[in-house]
Amino acid sequence: MSGDDQGLKKATAKGIPLNVVSNVSDEASVEAVLIPASVARRIFGKEVAQRYAVIELIVSNKDSKAGLIVQSVFLDYSKWLLSGIPASNPQPLVLEPTQKANQPWQVASLESRLVRGELLDAQQWTARNWTIRSLTAIGSVGAGFAFPFSGDVARGMSAFNGVVVPGAATLWPDGTVNQINRINDLGFQTNKIIPKQASDIVVAFFPIDRFLTPTFRKLFLDNPAGFFAPGELLTDPKISKSIAPILMPMAQSIDSNIHSAGDLPGAMVKAFLENCQPTQTGTYKSGSSANDQAAAAISESQGQQNQSMTNCQLQQLFTQLSLNSVHVVVGGVMSVDVASVPATIYEVDFNSGNTNASIWSTAGKQDGKIVGVYLSGAMPSVVDATGVPIDGISLTAVPESSSDTELAFQMTALQVHSSIHQDIFCGHEAAGHPRVYRWRAAGYKDRQDGGNGDSEHTIPILNASLRLPGGQAGGYH
Repeated sequence: MSGDDQGLKKATAKGIPLNVVSNVSDEASVEAVLIPASVARRIFGKEVAQRYAVIELIVSNKDSKAGLIVQSVFLDYSKWLLSGIPASNPQPLVLEPTQKANQPWQVASLESRLVRGELLDAQQWTARNWTIRSLTAIGSVGAGFAFPFSGDVARGMSAFNGVVVPGAATLWPDGTVNQINRINDLGFQTNKIIPKQASDIVVAFFPIDRFLTPTFRKLFLDNPAGFFAPGELLTDPKISKSIAPILMPMAQSIDSNIHSAGDLPGAMVKAFLENCQPTQTGTYKSGSSANDQAAAAISESQGQQNQSMTNCQLQQLFTQLSLNSVHVVVGGVMSVDVASVPATIYEVDFNSGNTNASIWSTAGKQDGKIVGVYLSGAMPSVVDATGVPIDGISLTAVPESSSDTELAFQMTALQVHSSIHQDIFCGHEAAGHPRVYRWRAAGYKDRQDGGNGDSEHTIPILNASLRLPGGQAGGYH
């Protein structure tokens, strides 16, 4: 085995195994709700409500070890009948290795910063702000031409500018500021982190003009429920008159027995009552009992089979017209929160050498470093064997000389300590859970020949040990 392989094997043995599943589909869940335009107008403003399909997502991360980084949110309308995408999706483009193409049936959500910018631009042209600016302009112009008139006119213009304009601004507050704040707080932002075993709200904004023509756009804004339940559009007397001319040509292309808009509700009911599970022969069977199906299969006429096929085609038509066939997809990756990973300590070294007896027997300052992983932000300290801080010894981290794998420190001893058994702790607060790392400074007896015969003193040996949350222990020895 080569030296590199041995080094890799040694490093692997020292590392902390992480059992993390990176499959987002297994560890995350998404619930979505369309916010009607009338509600979105009050929450995010008229400009946003009229131009975007506003969808609230509740994104949950069920993983106990990794956080979810939300990278994208998009609509997939490849299964929507009006998408123009054939049942067999087009062949992918031939791209260079340095290229990556989007999917034509996917509509990405606008990032919150873009929506905020649009609302900021529209803010100055709202009816409220236009009115307040007009009143202010009238007062300013009037005050400039008040000198030819009597004092009453001048006092009247002063009262107008000082009382009427501020009063109108107070009576008619500008709600755009709060709407912008909501976009900042709730709007989709790339690389949003959902912590482990937690959930959060993400509001996505999809441009309506990207996937709806003006007629459908008006229907969507006025009656969004109809796009999820087309049957309501056909049975609602007020709406059926506007939707029937759109559905009639499509339905008549499947069933020639549909002659007028009044036939559509009945055809739709028959279509959804049909059991459209394909049989081995490729036909469709009705929803009757097994015995009835067997008897009907013998005597069923070709005309009945054709009608069953027609009903199933109509069922597919109405189903794929619904926006229930459009899905909101959240893309991202599972990432380990390193702040929750306990440190692995490899060694603790003093600059003067670990075998220097004066480390503990001489007052003053000693520089050193702690080698390991996940050491960023750690706060070292010195305690005795029972875990009590030792008076007169302090350990200070040197952040400018430290990294995630090396923690530089300076130990200051105000008095000499004869104890040969010290513990060096290094911990920091992360995600509400304290992490304490422990290094044991044990000693051994060494005999050296002095001028007056044999003498005995202590030389520290630094062995690294680690105390994990919950009383577990492990580390480098």
